[in-house]
Amino acid sequence: MSDQELILEQLRNVNYDKLSKQDIVTMLDAGEQTLENMAASRKTAIDIIAEAMNQTKNTLEALDYSGKVEVEIRKNLSILRELLMTGDL
Repeated sequence: MSDQELILEQLRNVNYDKLSKQDIVTMLDAGEQTLENMAASRKTAIDIIAEAMNQTKNTLEALDYSGKVEVEIRKNLSILRELLMTGDL
């Protein structure tokens, strides 16, 4: 299994509700790197998702976020993951 496949498999099995803020940031870093590696074949869509993941990571790092913001971030991460996994780009 390649590094990309391993990271995608880990993303597929994540329960975001049980992750700490740092776990999410670390996972987004790994996902961003994987997406950048995949960008050659599906550059435009992958770049959009990678940028969304990067912005979410930066938001998490910058904010002392409330529960409402956290729920929205987790929901958006789930949507991004689903788009990535299904290829509905």
